[in-house]
Amino acid sequence: MLQKREEEIIKSATEVLRKMLQPSRIIHFGSRAKGDHGDHADFDFAVEAQKPDISKQREVSEELDKISGLYLPAIESVLLKLGSM
Repeated sequence: MLQKREEEIIKSATEVLRKMLQPSRIIHFGSRAKGDHGDHADFDFAVEAQKPDISKQREVSEELDKISGLYLPAIESVLLKLGSM
């Protein structure tokens, strides 16, 4: 079961990814999504979107780092190519 802080991180990270990357979808996966995570597990997101340039990638990474706080390096993102699975 997720704690309130963990739920806040997931919600905020999803908002940042939507705002900054305009993805067609975001998938939360991994141990936290399944509910069998340890205390130091990361947050895994797959993002289906156009690949951002390096500057935008850094910007997104910085925003996600701000959200995760003490969970660093807590948020892992995977960028999926449009049209592929």
